[in-house]
Amino acid sequence: MPLAPVPASSITFLADISPKTGSLPENRTDYLSTEATPYAAVYDRTHKLIFSSNNSWNRIDVISATTHAVIKTIPIPDPHGMDMAVDNSRVWIATGSQQIFEIDPVSFGVKRHLLPVYSGITLGSQAWEGRQLYALSDGRVLLNFSHAVGDGSVYLAFWDPTSNSLTTLTPPSASAPPGIILRSGNGQRVYSIADNSSGNSFFYDVPSKTISGVVQLGGYALEAAVNFDASRIAVYDASGLNMLNGNLAPIGPLPGGGFPGALFSGGMTFSPTTAYLFEVCMPFSTPVIYTVDSNSLKSIGIAPAMPLIPVMTELSPPFYMPEPFAVDDTGMVLGIEDYGIAFDDSTFFQNFVTNEPGSPTFLQHMSPYSGPAVGGTTSGGFGNAFSLTPDVWYGANRGSADVDSSNTLTITSPPSTTPGPVSIKMLFPDGIEVFDPNFFSYGPYVQYNVLSGASPDGGTPGQIAGFGMPLDGSGGTLSVGGAPASITTTKTQYLPFTGSPFPSTFLKFDVPPGTPGWADIHVQTPDGTSTLPKSLFYAASVKDYPSADSFTAVLFDAGRNQLYLSAGDHIDVFSLVSNQFLTPITPPAQGASKQFAGLALSLDGSLLLATDLLDGSLGAINPDTPSNSYVIPIAPVNTADPRCTRGPLYVASLIGNQAFVSIGGIPNIGCGPGGPVYQVDLTARTAVLEPSSQTCPNFGGGYLSATRDGSKVALGGGGFCIYDALQKTLSGLDTYQLYGAAISGDGNVAASQWVFIDSAAHNIGRMARPDIYYGAYSQDVSSNFFLLQEPKLNDSGSLYYLPYPNVFDIVDVQHGVLRMRFSLQETISNTAVPMAIDSSGRRVFLLTNKGLAVVDLGAAPLSIGSISVAQATPGGQIQVRGSGFTTGTTAQIGGQAAAVTFVDEQTLTMRVPTLGSGPVDILLTNPSGETYLLQSGLLIM
Repeated sequence: MPLAPVPASSITFLADISPKTGSLPENRTDYLSTEATPYAAVYDRTHKLIFSSNNSWNRIDVISATTHAVIKTIPIPDPHGMDMAVDNSRVWIATGSQQIFEIDPVSFGVKRHLLPVYSGITLGSQAWEGRQLYALSDGRVLLNFSHAVGDGSVYLAFWDPTSNSLTTLTPPSASAPPGIILRSGNGQRVYSIADNSSGNSFFYDVPSKTISGVVQLGGYALEAAVNFDASRIAVYDASGLNMLNGNLAPIGPLPGGGFPGALFSGGMTFSPTTAYLFEVCMPFSTPVIYTVDSNSLKSIGIAPAMPLIPVMTELSPPFYMPEPFAVDDTGMVLGIEDYGIAFDDSTFFQNFVTNEPGSPTFLQHMSPYSGPAVGGTTSGGFGNAFSLTPDVWYGANRGSADVDSSNTLTITSPPSTTPGPVSIKMLFPDGIEVFDPNFFSYGPYVQYNVLSGASPDGGTPGQIAGFGMPLDGSGGTLSVGGAPASITTTKTQYLPFTGSPFPSTFLKFDVPPGTPGWADIHVQTPDGTSTLPKSLFYAASVKDYPSADSFTAVLFDAGRNQLYLSAGDHIDVFSLVSNQFLTPITPPAQGASKQFAGLALSLDGSLLLATDLLDGSLGAINPDTPSNSYVIPIAPVNTADPRCTRGPLYVASLIGNQAFVSIGGIPNIGCGPGGPVYQVDLTARTAVLEPSSQTCPNFGGGYLSATRDGSKVALGGGGFCIYDALQKTLSGLDTYQLYGAAISGDGNVAASQWVFIDSAAHNIGRMARPDIYYGAYSQDVSSNFFLLQEPKLNDSGSLYYLPYPNVFDIVDVQHGVLRMRFSLQETISNTAVPMAIDSSGRRVFLLTNKGLAVVDLGAAPLSIGSISVAQATPGGQIQVRGSGFTTGTTAQIGGQAAAVTFVDEQTLTMRVPTLGSGPVDILLTNPSGETYLLQSGLLIM
C-alpha cells in the first residue's frame, strides 16, 4: 500500500462520561422563602437558628437551620441590620429609626431601646436611622447609620447600652470615610475597607480602644470578610482577590473571585474555626462555591452555588447568587437570596473545567407550573440546547428528566403527599446546578387574600394570590363561604404574576353575597383543591346614600350621632339614627363667595367649626341652633395660581377654646394642602399666625389633627411636629415619607403617611408594605391605587385607616401590618377629607362617586393600642386600650389566664397572674375565635 507524508494535526474536544440518568447523588442545597428579601440575617450557632430581618413585613423570621423552616416570627418595626452578641446571648437589631431592639434567642423576648439624637449631624435635625450594627466584645455596639432624611449619609458611632450614649468613631483621616465595615467573630476588631477610589482603609481595636492609621488598599472594594480572631481578612477590590493579615498587610492572592458587584452578587464568609474561607462567586460562567484553606490559600474544592433567576426574567449578570452571612458546622453556606434564605452545600465538590458549557440562563420559565399530587405532570418550555440529561428533584423527591433527539428537555413530577409549591433542582452530570425556588405546585395553593373585606351584598372586586391558580373561569372554580364566585381573570399572553421570583399569580373574582363575619375561600382545579380559612370578612352592612351635592369633607359627631358634610356653600347633616339627610346648615361668611372645607367640633361639642376656603374665614356654628353662628376672619384668599385657590382648609380644636387653621387648596393637579397655620381664639374671635409652627423642621404646612381632649395637635406636610397645647411646646421629626398628619384620640400615637410617631415626635416605625399588597402602589392620581388625603387613627391608636380610590386599608399600628383591605364598588373621592371613622373604628364614612357610603364592620378588628403601664407586678391591675373588645373577650398574660373586666369596646382592665420576671406576651381572644397577640407587651418585675 503506497504511503504519503501528511502534515501533523490535532483536535481538542471535551469528553463527557456521564453516569446513568437518575443515578446522580443529590446535594443538600435548599431554599426557604421569607416572602420578601431579607435586609440582613445572622446565625445563632449555639441554638442552630437563623434570625432574618424582614422589613417588608415588619418582622424577624426565626428559622431552624436544621429543618429549614420558620419556627417563629417576631414583630419588630422596620427592622434593618442585625448582629449576634459575641456570647450568643442576644440578637441586636437596628431599625429605620432611633430604636434598637434586642431579642433573647431562647425565650424570644424583646426589649426596646430608644437612643438619643446624634450631635455629629450638623445639617438640619439630628435624628437618624439605623443601617447596620456590630456587637463588640466589651458590650458596646458599633452603629452604622444615616441622617433620618434619607440623604445617604454614613456615620459610625459606639452605643453604650448601659448609659444609652453615643460616641463617634472618628476615622484616622478625612480621606478615609467609612467603607465596607467588618467585625471579627470575637468582636475585638472592626475594619473599614475602602470601597472608593482612595483605597484608604483602617481598623479599630476594641480592647485597647485605639484606631489604626490609614492603610492603603486597592480601592473600589466589592466584597470583604474577616475571620474569628482577625488574623485573616479577604478583600476583593481593584487589586484583585487577596488575603491580608490582621493589620491589613498582604499575605497572598486567593483563587476564585468573580463578584459582579450587582444585586445578589455572592460574597465571602469564614468558617467558625477560621480554617476555611468560603467564596460564593462566578469566576467563569457558572456560580460556584470555593472552599479555600485560609493558611495555604489553596482551593480544597469547588461546589455549585445556587443560580437563581426570577420567573420570566432576564438578568445581567445572568444569575442572582446568595450573599453569604455564615457557614454552619457541616459546611452549609447560609446566604441571603432574592425573597429568602439559601442553604448552599459547599461540600458537594465537582470537577469543573473552564471550557465546559456554563449554567443555562433560560430555565426561568416552564409550562405547566402545577400538577396533581399523584405526579406524572410533564413540564417543558426549556428550549432545545441540551446535550446532557440532568437529574431533577421536586422538593425532596426525585423526579425524572428526558432530553429527546432534538435536544429538548422535559421534566416529570413524582408523587407528593404534601400540597403546595416545591423548588425544582436540576443537577447535570458535568456539575452544573439549576435551582428554581417554589417553581412547581402540587395542586392549587391559595396563599393570600389581597382584598380581604367586602359588603355582605357582594358584587365587589375580589383578588387572591397563590400557586397553581386557574388561568380563567374555565380552569377551575372559586367559592367564598360556600357560595360560588365568578372568576373574572382572563387568559392573556402573559400570566398575572405577583412580582415575586416565583410563578405565583393573582386571581380576580366577583365577591358573592355572604353572611357578616369571616368566610373561607376555596379554589378547585383539575389538579386539586385549596382553602384559605377565614380569609374574607363580610361587614355588617355597606350602604350608599346619594346626594346631588358634591362633598369636600366629612366629620363624625359622636354626641349627636350624625355626620357633617361640607357641600360648597353649605354643610349637609346626615342622621345615623334615621339614616337620612337632615336640614342643611348655611353658615355665615364675610362675603358672597363660599366653599366650606375642613370641619371640627369644639372640645365641648357646642360648636361646629368649618373652614371657608373662598371666604378666607372660619365659621363657628351651633349645630343645635344654626342661627347662633358667627364668622372669624383668618387670612386673605390666595388666587395667584390659576390652578389652585388657597385659603383656610383644615381646622383642629385645642384646649382653652382655641383652634388651629391651616391654609391650602382642594386636592387636584397643582393644588392641595400646604401653607401657614393660624391660631384662632374662639372667644375673642381673632386669628393670628401661629409662630411655633414656623419652627417645625421642613414643615410645608397643610395637615392638622388633634387629640380628643385638645391637648396635642399633629402638624404634617414635609416635616412633622406635635404641638403640646398645655406646655406650648413643639416637638419635631425630620425624616422622609412624611405626608399628612393623624393623631389618636388618646394621644399615644400619631401617623404621617407610612410613618408611626410617638407623642414626643419620635419615629417608632413604618408601615410594612410587602409587594403582594403594595406592588401596584403609585402616587400618580391617574392610577387607581394612590393614597388619598387624611388617613385616620382610631381613638385608642390601635388601628390606622388609609383611603385609596377603590379600597380602604386597616393597619394594625402595634405591628405596622395590614389587617384588612376593604374592597368597594364605589370610588372614594379625591378631596380634602374623604373619610371619617367613629371612635373605635367600627364605622367608616366615605365620600364617593355615589354620595355618602357608610360601612359598618359590625366590630372593629381586635387589637391593642396601649397598655397603662410598661412594667407590672403579679397581682397588679393594668388597663388595655384597643378595639374590638366584647363582654366575652378573654386574656392570657405570659401564657396564664388573666381576670378581665370589660369597660367598653375600646377598654379592658386585667389582673396580672403569678409570673416570673421578664417580658411576656398578651393574648386576647374573642368569642368569635378572633385572636390578637402582642408579643413582649408587658414587662413583669
